Amino acid sequence: MSSDPGQEQEAVDGLTGFLLGRSLASGVLLASFLAIGPGALAPWVPAAALLFLAAAVTLRAPRSARGRALLAGYGILLAAWAGLALMGRLPADPSRRILFTLSALAALLTGGDTEGLSGAGILGQRRGLANHLLVQSLLGGCGILLLAPPSAGLDALPLRWMLGILLVFHLLMTLALPELCPEGREREYRAAAARISFSRLHWVLGVGMGMFLPVLLLVQPHPGLWVLAGGLVVAALGVEGHLLVWAGRAP
Repeated sequence: MSSDPGQEQEAVDGLTGFLLGRSLASGVLLASFLAIGPGALAPWVPAAALLFLAAAVTLRAPRSARGRALLAGYGILLAAWAGLALMGRLPADPSRRILFTLSALAALLTGGDTEGLSGAGILGQRRGLANHLLVQSLLGGCGILLLAPPSAGLDALPLRWMLGILLVFHLLMTLALPELCPEGREREYRAAAARISFSRLHWVLGVGMGMFLPVLLLVQPHPGLWVLAGGLVVAALGVEGHLLVWAGRAP
């Protein structure tokens, strides 16, 4: 943590952008697998995941060799998949199934990797963090897929169900944040978690507009409201990520 306010703000913004980009890169692929199935996956999905991954690395390169290797491997798989799909040269089974399996595994490891939160202070060390990161990745992926135009040919019904269920898990994990202290650092952890609990941004944008409002929109019969729900979820993930990094790094 830097003593210079400008440098500290830049570090917070960079880590926030990295976490959001990485979540979307992982989640858009995983959500597509679960809601659509790998056999019907459009070429733009791995291409979009690759763009999110590139944006994340541009904002903040991983510090550890493991983190760099994980993102590089995932990026190579995405690039191969997107390139072959766009050229109409995806291999037949079983080679295609192997590519799908490796990509899904890399997406899971990327979305649940806690190394990227090493710069988030004490809140980046909480128990159950990997599980919450995966839920957030899937949330972001569903949100991005709901933002896709009708020409993308996606079936919104499974995406709406998945997003609604994930929002419930996300809310429960968020409310449990103050109790997930790392062993031996309870006082420091609860002080950092309290900064989020007392933040108006957290309750208005993160919880209200990012969790409760999307659920209400998803049960409406108007596709335009589903698109709005997806956009709100993605935006709220950015807000919650920023608060997490800010609160964890605050002196």
